[in-house]
Amino acid sequence: MSYTRAIMSRVVEVAKAAAKAHAAGARTYTAHQHADGTGVSQVMDLVTGGMCNRFVRQCFEVALGIPEQTWVYRAGRAVWTLDSLDAAGKGVGDAMQPGDIVGIHTGKFGHIAIYVGAGMVAENTSSNTRGMPRQAGTKVTPYSALAERVTGIYRLAEPGILVTLRTLAPAPEVRVTDKARIIDGRAWAPVREMAQGLGLRVDASQLATDDRIVLSKE
Repeated sequence: MSYTRAIMSRVVEVAKAAAKAHAAGARTYTAHQHADGTGVSQVMDLVTGGMCNRFVRQCFEVALGIPEQTWVYRAGRAVWTLDSLDAAGKGVGDAMQPGDIVGIHTGKFGHIAIYVGAGMVAENTSSNTRGMPRQAGTKVTPYSALAERVTGIYRLAEPGILVTLRTLAPAPEVRVTDKARIIDGRAWAPVREMAQGLGLRVDASQLATDDRIVLSKE
């Protein structure tokens, strides 16, 4: 399952939109895979508190476009989801990025939330003393309100490398691709996206017979 930059951005958008809907007085929010309202959708309960694990699961399932209860890290309790993330080696110790999962692995159930940037997390909680809106349910909360209890930060986002084309000044750099990867010490990038970013035409008609892709100027 691919956690691209676009997927992680959608996770954050869904989480923030749900919290915003609750702040506006809604009791449920229908989240869609795509911002235009198409693709996989799920109805999110915004007012029942203490359902942090369900909230995080739904955000990721919707963004990934997969059916309900099929996220690989789904579990009945937050502590179990955090155990799965730990086992998968997803813990990070560096600065948080939007889409990172914030975990509190304490007690019987624990707590889990999504970092949405600007020092804020989106969460579902039974607390009525923090976040916006104040009442229990889905909300956006300053990370500082949880920081002392956080036991781990987890990142599913793929470590994409941004490749840009530098042109003559004062023209800005042109974004070519953000899907490059380091594999066995070598940089690899998608040929078609790179070529199109460089203004080249891609002819893959000989790929099946000659293992060759031809790039040419338009």
